[in-house]
Amino acid sequence: MRDRRVWPALLLALALAGCTAGGGDPVSPGNLPDSTPEAAPASSATAPLEPVSTEPAALLPEDTGGDGAMTLWYWDGETCLTQTVFQPQKGELLADLSALTGQAEAGLTFPEEGPLWGLSLTRTEYDFEAAWRQGVWSDSEGRVLRAEVDFQALWDGGGGDLSQREVQGFPAGFPNQRNLALAAGTWNPAFLTLGQEAPAPAGVTLELEADGSDGLTGTLGNSGTQTCFFGEGYELQAALEGVWYSVPYRDTGHYAFNSIGLTLRPGEIYVFQPWMDLWLPLPDGDYRICKSCGDGMAASAGFSVAEGAVQVP
Repeated sequence: MRDRRVWPALLLALALAGCTAGGGDPVSPGNLPDSTPEAAPASSATAPLEPVSTEPAALLPEDTGGDGAMTLWYWDGETCLTQTVFQPQKGELLADLSALTGQAEAGLTFPEEGPLWGLSLTRTEYDFEAAWRQGVWSDSEGRVLRAEVDFQALWDGGGGDLSQREVQGFPAGFPNQRNLALAAGTWNPAFLTLGQEAPAPAGVTLELEADGSDGLTGTLGNSGTQTCFFGEGYELQAALEGVWYSVPYRDTGHYAFNSIGLTLRPGEIYVFQPWMDLWLPLPDGDYRICKSCGDGMAASAGFSVAEGAVQVP
């Protein structure tokens, strides 16, 4: 998805969502405890494991300079803070990070417990994102590495204004969220944000039809008595044990919907094709498309994915 981007005609409508407000010091997350995550047990399969390189790997890609934004994230299970770092502090932190390396290990998994740090770097074609917890680094290049990073020192040296975000479940938009949530090949709710729940306006419905093996066509209809106001945006949610979660985008490309206002009068329909490339491929499971329409209320329709193919009931 590196080359598939939507550039907005007006305003960015899919901005990063936030994290739940909670207790804690809004100025500094504090020092992290020294701990080492447990490695997953070796596979018992008979097929030989692919060799893991023991060579140190640079944590940052080479093209991390320029004027793009650098944002640091912190999440402790209750409080989510972000800090945007500008020059000259940005250059100093990048220099420190560029000197660090990590190392791959067989069976290394990302820990689910403990304070979580994040890093995002805005670049021209696609962004670079990484998450770090208890000595393990996971990034948008698909790597999971053992790496010692003093994120507390980076945070303290950023010098930027702090923002405390609200959240439902895991912080939406946290760096490298999709890779964290799909590390085991299926959705892990520990790294997913709760989906919005809202009733549709009276008489407004959404229906889906399969369009090929991985596409959908949606029809928004209004059989009510009031005009419905909505935009081009929509959200994909996944059902896990009866709970709906927002599905993170497939990679770190630059996505947006045109920020325009649309109307649906009584008796009218609106047909659209959700751009599924934002999320494909999807693991098997139950999903739904949610489309906001008037005062934040959403019409939704479900579908499933089985062996990579989209199926509509």
